[in-house]
Amino acid sequence: MIIWITGLSGSGKTTLARKLYSLIKKKSPNTIWIDGDNLRKDIAPDTGYTKKERDQLFLKTYGFVKFCDNQNLNVIVSILKFSRIIEKKIKKDFKNSYLIYLNSKIETLIHFDKKKIYKNNLSKKKPNIVGYDIKWESPKKPNLELKDFFLMDRKKVKEIIDNKVKKKLKF
Repeated sequence: MIIWITGLSGSGKTTLARKLYSLIKKKSPNTIWIDGDNLRKDIAPDTGYTKKERDQLFLKTYGFVKFCDNQNLNVIVSILKFSRIIEKKIKKDFKNSYLIYLNSKIETLIHFDKKKIYKNNLSKKKPNIVGYDIKWESPKKPNLELKDFFLMDRKKVKEIIDNKVKKKLKF
């Protein structure tokens, strides 16, 4: 099983992935979590943030996810890079996948900006921020879409995981 979690920077991908990982790992020890930020830091630290460099990093991630899937590992992938072409490829290449889209408006994310991603980059001439100066293409048919997930209280998050994700994925 491959769980893809996507959304703009600051939308809560890592938070949701961490919760799902700890929950699934208990019942299914052959589960790994690939986080885009950690992957960049640990595997491709010299990769920048331009659209081209983001595309290259995604291709490496995709190949690694495919490798893990072939080894019958469950994979949770929290990653920003996304497009409708990727969505079609995921549905074709991964028979048992589940796509979660954390839908937040860029203006809301800029306003809250917990990680200071936007604050530290918007003053640059070309900040290379997806959804701002790099086009964002949201999933067309995610299995689950959550609006402003990062603003939800913990009880609501647990309820969503219990009622939507756990039932659908049967874990």
